[in-house]
Amino acid sequence: MKKQADDLSLNLNRARWWALTSQPFYGQLAMGLADIIDDGVPTACTDGKVIRWGRKFLSTLTDEETRFIVLHEALHCGHGHLWRLPPDQNGNAAADYVVNQILAGIDGIKMPKGGLVCPPEWVGLAEEEIYARLPPPKKDDKGGGKGQGEPNPCGDFSAPAEPDGKPGEKPGNKPGSGAEAGTEGGADDAGSPLKEEWERRVIQAAQNASAGRGSLPADMERLLERMREQPVDWRREMADFVREVISVRNDWSRSARRHAWQSVIYPRRRTDQMGLVILARDTSGSISAEQCAEFSAHITTALADAGCRGLVLDCDAAIQQEIWLDAGQECPLTAKGGGGTSHKPIWERAAELAEQGERIAGIVCLSDLATTFPDDDGGFATLWVSTSDAVAPFGRTVHAGGGRR
Repeated sequence: MKKQADDLSLNLNRARWWALTSQPFYGQLAMGLADIIDDGVPTACTDGKVIRWGRKFLSTLTDEETRFIVLHEALHCGHGHLWRLPPDQNGNAAADYVVNQILAGIDGIKMPKGGLVCPPEWVGLAEEEIYARLPPPKKDDKGGGKGQGEPNPCGDFSAPAEPDGKPGEKPGNKPGSGAEAGTEGGADDAGSPLKEEWERRVIQAAQNASAGRGSLPADMERLLERMREQPVDWRREMADFVREVISVRNDWSRSARRHAWQSVIYPRRRTDQMGLVILARDTSGSISAEQCAEFSAHITTALADAGCRGLVLDCDAAIQQEIWLDAGQECPLTAKGGGGTSHKPIWERAAELAEQGERIAGIVCLSDLATTFPDDDGGFATLWVSTSDAVAPFGRTVHAGGGRR
């Protein structure tokens, strides 16, 4: 049994490494899902947090089929199927038709037996449009969920639902008539933390693609445009980020460099030691006193809310001031500096502290992003609060004007 578990773990690690290197956009999304071997699952499914793999099913898959399912489940989450579609057999089928059609154009993967092939007449249709063309679900069909109110685990290959009759001509089903229904009664509310988390991941992957780390798949363009139009409060985003980086995590949920080769979870959780959050204020002169004061006030709030320590760094071309804060301490509203602009000293200081044994939970930077960036994130979770329309080459960027990239 142990040898089989090791073999399955190795197969999944190979599949994820392939995804990260061959399909980096989708691979980044897949890294947001842990792997769990679950003997109660006949094939594979996701709830937006993990991929559950049936042991027997996984052991029968080829490398190409395993890669397919890793991307398949990641796309369900990236496209928002868990909250866009009703948690029933038809919702699952409509999502599968779209995802499988997208994956059909990718080399190096193969759909396992039982997956749904999108009819030619439906290619290019939205999931809600396909849902409207499917026959009504069976009366006893309660979806694939594991309990009332839980997300619909899309992607069950064991029971594909084929359309009844010619696509688009089912009596009583007018084209597009299910679009509204597809947005209600889904697995997760439209404003749920799970939805917001996956939107952040999609936008983060798009940022990396725009910075030259892979390319943006065509299927995500429309999705991203809709996400970018949604206003986001940077203050809330900053508070959420601080809570996130010092909270309980799965062992797998570190940066890709640190967990790409780790074994499958069976499952196990642990609580990280409380870490230090570095909060950097750009003092080159491009940030107004009012912007700096507002950011500083929210440093105080975020640290108090998360109950963690913070190190405030005032930096222009070099670090001009360090302010160590415990939870509840006030951050000064004014900063020191006024020279050129470079963020390299911030990452150098973070690396120095890490070498000294300090656990750096993450870095938050207020800047107009007209700066010299480090070569990469150095393994530190990063949030940029941008006072301009610019986007940082790594980390997550939120805009003080309300937008998000």
